[in-house]
Amino acid sequence: MTEEELNVQVQAAQDEIARLRETFGPAYAKLGEALYPAARETELATRFANEFAEVDAINAAIDEQNAAIEAACAEYETEQARIVEEEAARAAEEAARAQAEATAAAKAAAVEEPLESADEPEPAPAKVRTCPKCGTTLQPTDKFCAGCGSKVADLFAPAAPHCPNCGKEVDESMNFCIYCGTSLK
Repeated sequence: MTEEELNVQVQAAQDEIARLRETFGPAYAKLGEALYPAARETELATRFANEFAEVDAINAAIDEQNAAIEAACAEYETEQARIVEEEAARAAEEAARAQAEATAAAKAAAVEEPLESADEPEPAPAKVRTCPKCGTTLQPTDKFCAGCGSKVADLFAPAAPHCPNCGKEVDESMNFCIYCGTSLK
């Protein structure tokens, strides 16, 4: 049930209550007209049984409409809670899928990379980052954010210069990369 459907249902019930309340006036007037002269008589309960039954029926109908409003509101709240749970589960599944894809891509990249020679220093492990636009966790191998689609390279300014050939971090004062020998100037 959507919020609009709930509003329509509640409005219809409220309209019905208003219509039923309008019938109180004539019912009470009829009861009052009959009650005044009958007050002098002793068998009031028998004489006004129909009028009392009419007022009781109106009250029962109003109670039924109020119960319908409460049931519709409870149904709406249950439906909204279910939708929120489904969206959270879907987001968790998407995050797990993105994580699995990133892990698979990282493993594939690791298999494709040639082994470094023993005399080269081991690179520092890449850091997991968080997208500054949407808060999604970004893996070191991600090229685009899984949450908002932004290009990762555009999200972060480089912290230090890197060699254009091997991609390793170098000092700005260096003329040549100490890892691969490429000219940096």
